[in-house]
Amino acid sequence: MKTISRVLAVVMLAAMLVSVFAACGRVVDEHMLGSWKQEDEVDGNLTWTFERDGKCSLTNNDTGVVDEGTYRLEAEGSGKIYIKLNSWDKEKICTYVATSKVMDIEEMSFSFYGYKQ
Repeated sequence: MKTISRVLAVVMLAAMLVSVFAACGRVVDEHMLGSWKQEDEVDGNLTWTFERDGKCSLTNNDTGVVDEGTYRLEAEGSGKIYIKLNSWDKEKICTYVATSKVMDIEEMSFSFYGYKQ
């Protein structure tokens, strides 16, 4: 009986460890991965690119200037994204909506509404 209890305890501990490490993984929204293009009179011709590994970039297609950085999602389905570009002093908390065709990012100092390339 003691052997069964020990085996059960080890199995339960292993299951807990697996679930803890699985929760530490990066939250990814499959809809937002890839490149998103925006063309308007105010912001110009821009492209945001979001990669699976948490890297992102913003390209001004009119001037050729590229700003790279990182992003992370607050939680799956939260609608909150943290973006830090190299040219920014600090990380910005934004709200976003992404579908397979449209991306909308809003922050106090900027907004982006683009279409999947």
